[in-house]
Amino acid sequence: MTVAYVFSEDQGMLADSVARFLERDYPPARRRAALTAGFDEMLWQGLANLGLFGALFDEDQGGFGGPVETMALFGPLGRHMALAPVLECMVTAGSILAASTLGPDHTEALTTGTMRPALATLEGQARDPWDVTAVALPMSGGMLSGAKRWVQGGDAATHFLVTARDGGALSLWLVAADAPGVSVTSSLRIDGHGIAEVTFDSSPGTLVASGDEAARLLSLGLDRGAMAACAQAVGEMDALMEATPEYLRGREQYGVPLASFQALQHRMADMFVALECARSLCWHGTLAFERPEADRRAAVAAALVQVGRSARFIGQQAVQLHGGMGMSEEMPVAHHFLSLTTFGLVRGAEPLHLRRFEAATDPERT
Repeated sequence: MTVAYVFSEDQGMLADSVARFLERDYPPARRRAALTAGFDEMLWQGLANLGLFGALFDEDQGGFGGPVETMALFGPLGRHMALAPVLECMVTAGSILAASTLGPDHTEALTTGTMRPALATLEGQARDPWDVTAVALPMSGGMLSGAKRWVQGGDAATHFLVTARDGGALSLWLVAADAPGVSVTSSLRIDGHGIAEVTFDSSPGTLVASGDEAARLLSLGLDRGAMAACAQAVGEMDALMEATPEYLRGREQYGVPLASFQALQHRMADMFVALECARSLCWHGTLAFERPEADRRAAVAAALVQVGRSARFIGQQAVQLHGGMGMSEEMPVAHHFLSLTTFGLVRGAEPLHLRRFEAATDPERT
């Protein structure tokens, strides 16, 4: 039996409201201008004014949504390539803070967007946030010192959620971006999203969680962020699947549209299959937050593998089918290609997710 996953009426209206706002207030020209400007305060405030951030949090956290509502929102955010750190600040770091004992103190600031926490985990050349040697920070009495690299959304953050070591155990600390000893060096990824290198020099922090609770919260935040990224990538692939056949129908060779060539039709069919595989695994991972943690970890890992494969394939094929125009700055396909290419670089290599899938489905594996 085939199961068709669809959004409810309210979730569909939520997605439509985001799409209408971006179509009206975020034209491609504005996005191109933001590619070198960094954080777009006006875009962020516009999203906040719509009340959309509340949809990213559960009702018991002061919101009105959850994982499925998050998926509904990130489809249009991906389709329009919105350069706002909603994923990094509100989903990944925000879900950690909201689920912690400090959550009630920050509910209003999170749901209104006035607080933008960014998760700071990586140090040196590490790529895995669970590499506890890489993420350790020298820490004494709530004063943190050290440096974190590749902090996604760090250029716009008001606070940082920092992984550290507390007596040998993993711990999470909340540090204000304007706290003494905090220095932020911002830069941009190839897709225009902001990152930062953050250094702490005896900076005061507030303990969020330690030990097993810190590990639970970190796992939750990373998984929530991963599925939001998958939904965003599916939105971008949807946009490419609309733009590419339209382009082929408008271009002619030998007096007939390129879209009439059987070889190109087969390629478009392969792209469609890849997209639907990604969409199915995205739904599977999103709904897994209602299941036990091991099932959730396996579903998220599977989604990251499939969405990564589909994103790479569809992005590359869309550029090829557009020809030289596929790499021009004026064409949205070029920007979608950069964004989809970045997906794998930011989310981690496929072998990493395959190992996590194996570990989640067979706990005896090391």
